[in-house]
Amino acid sequence: MTAAEVITGDCLAQLRTMPPDCVDAVVTDPPWNLGKRYGAHDDAMPPDRYVEWLAAVLGECRRVSRGAVVLLPGACNARYHAALLRRAHLSPVATLVWRKPAAEPIFWTMVPAPAHLPATIRATEPSPGHPAFAGHPCPKPLALFERLVDAAAAPGGTVLDPFAGTGTTLLAAVRRRRQAIGIELEPRFCRVAERRIRQPG
Repeated sequence: MTAAEVITGDCLAQLRTMPPDCVDAVVTDPPWNLGKRYGAHDDAMPPDRYVEWLAAVLGECRRVSRGAVVLLPGACNARYHAALLRRAHLSPVATLVWRKPAAEPIFWTMVPAPAHLPATIRATEPSPGHPAFAGHPCPKPLALFERLVDAAAAPGGTVLDPFAGTGTTLLAAVRRRRQAIGIELEPRFCRVAERRIRQPG
């Protein structure tokens, strides 16, 4: 039986309580700093502050992960990608592409991506603000995260998403027979995530 846990709270504070090498992989889609309405999170930081904050979070992800740290950094942030990875001490191994149909990069860091994982993954983005996702402004496709979770951790392994949102990574992990830990600041999104992992379909 697979298990998933949703932790309500600030991801950086929660990550700092976790021991080193305690999960098998991190698969996450951090906020892209586009001024979206996530609730308590400030999604319109000055660029230098955004890079500093996200690099600190991803640095903690590197510390707690035994394997890959996989992230969707947003093509809109291309000018900051190199600085972000450098400051987080993440070693980029491969850049995949999510076609939604527009192209979005997926950074695979720390360990090699499996050879069977395609360089391009096509998956349609769900409608933003849908009531089923408690109005989340940027829900992501389950099919995309199932592919990433499948490749990042072996069956029975533990996947962490520090920006869990409405639980797409967690649901993908449950459906693919992995354990999952999600951290999410906004309580209403946590409730959706908990409901989704209780009824994985």
